[in-house]
Amino acid sequence: MYRLPEYPVPDGPLSKLRISSHERSPGGQIATALSACAALGLRTSYVGTISTDHNGDFIRDALTTRGIDVGRAVFRPAANPFAVILVAEGMTSHGLQRATSGQGERIVLWDRPADMALRPADLPADLASSARLVHVDD
Repeated sequence: MYRLPEYPVPDGPLSKLRISSHERSPGGQIATALSACAALGLRTSYVGTISTDHNGDFIRDALTTRGIDVGRAVFRPAANPFAVILVAEGMTSHGLQRATSGQGERIVLWDRPADMALRPADLPADLASSARLVHVDD
């Protein structure tokens, strides 16, 4: 995530902005849900693809550090999906000052390589046989 002081505008002084702060974090809806469940003491398992590149290592390490089992993950030698999130802290997309101290306006830029898509053949027939809950995201 990159925090910006204003909402970017293609022309004029807001076409080049200094980054206020940035952070790299693993995430997405599934990783966030699994992390919350693991923090509550539930047994969790990630079933999906993870790349074998440095971004995949980062994701795998983050999941296992949080107590999430990655034993059923499918590891692929392709680029890991990722997103770049831009947050404009001070202004709305319409140029109005924000009335609250909320997160600001957000823009999400993403890439999900087709090679990383989970395929039916990747899933064992007994995948959910002992699960009490299955959370699915596209």
